[in-house]
Amino acid sequence: MRIKEFAHWTEAVGASETLKTAAKVASLKSEGKQVINFGAGEPDFNTPSAIIEAAHKAMLEGKVRYTSERGIEPLRKAAAQKTEALYGISYDPIRETIITSGAKQAIFAALCALLNPDDEVLVLAPYWVSYPAMVKIAQGTPVIISTRLEDSFLPYIPRLKQAMNERTKVLILNTPNNPSGCVYPEKLVREIVNLCIERNIFIISDEVYDRLVLTDRVRHFSPAMVGEDARSHCLQVFSCSKTYAMTGYRVGYGHGPEVLITNMAKYIGQSTSCVNGAAQYAALYALSSADADRAAEEMRRQFIRRKEKTVLLLRSIPKIRFVEPSATFFVLVSIKSYLGKETPKGVLIKDDAAFCEALLDEEYVATISGTAFGAPGCIRISFATSDEEIENGCEKIKKFLASLK
Repeated sequence: MRIKEFAHWTEAVGASETLKTAAKVASLKSEGKQVINFGAGEPDFNTPSAIIEAAHKAMLEGKVRYTSERGIEPLRKAAAQKTEALYGISYDPIRETIITSGAKQAIFAALCALLNPDDEVLVLAPYWVSYPAMVKIAQGTPVIISTRLEDSFLPYIPRLKQAMNERTKVLILNTPNNPSGCVYPEKLVREIVNLCIERNIFIISDEVYDRLVLTDRVRHFSPAMVGEDARSHCLQVFSCSKTYAMTGYRVGYGHGPEVLITNMAKYIGQSTSCVNGAAQYAALYALSSADADRAAEEMRRQFIRRKEKTVLLLRSIPKIRFVEPSATFFVLVSIKSYLGKETPKGVLIKDDAAFCEALLDEEYVATISGTAFGAPGCIRISFATSDEEIENGCEKIKKFLASLK
């Protein structure tokens, strides 16, 4: 049997750049190569042991069946309580809270529930790699709003206004931001939220790095904190993945208007049914345990120290530019001064993708192309790795750049 035709979105969407790089790193390591992985989009720490034990205990107790498509009720209550404790925003855990297979599913389920063909979604660059693809799969049209390194990758409100029209239905807001590490100031968040309320544009707020702010000079300000109107115009999306080093458990959660949560639940019920049961009990422990929060804080302190080391080493490299990240475990680095040059092996560095490929092939250092994040001419470096790898990796990047002619 021949398939007549694949869905049109398959032509418009490519494979995830981060997952492609991870697969290449794994392949090189299987060949015995010593690869320094600056491409990692996850903490390198193991999940705190008590969280692992919570999952194990749930399995031993037979909590391995299907759950509600909205998630187990105790976890929804714990998620709502955590959000209220952190941000003073109250959500009904039964009607306005949903548990998802990572934050990614929350965002995608919301897009599927909100979009009709050709509805437009504003995406602020630099953006997480999957946003435009998810919009396209959900039959929407992503509209990219560019920002500048000179402005610390913060959006310019007049440019945002200019992109809005009668087809604009959703804006995806990601602060703290992956890949730039920037944290939007409260004033800017208020401006964006009020503009969206005025134009009746719904906000999907990706806040998965909310607990990984790495400086006391800034704080995370959620769009839903602007007021009751903002709360009804917003889906807050969180995850256990980054805060508690639980990426493989695939547990995220969202808070939003009851009608949206109901429609997201329909999507989940008809696709994946529910989140893994044992993983939900692990997340329940993580969100309700002071011990888990202490472990998360210790990981955050490690990332602060690693960030400082990474920034210090990068500053010693000529002709690169970056904004010191205030959050996450990423640095977005401009390598535009080196484009158009050649490696000693004669490879032309025509763009950031070619740079990343040559760096991996010649120095065995993995980074992610900025183009994948809507930031051409840049590369994303992750410092979710050991001090030794940070030092060796930065030295190899410095050596590689010096070799370009």
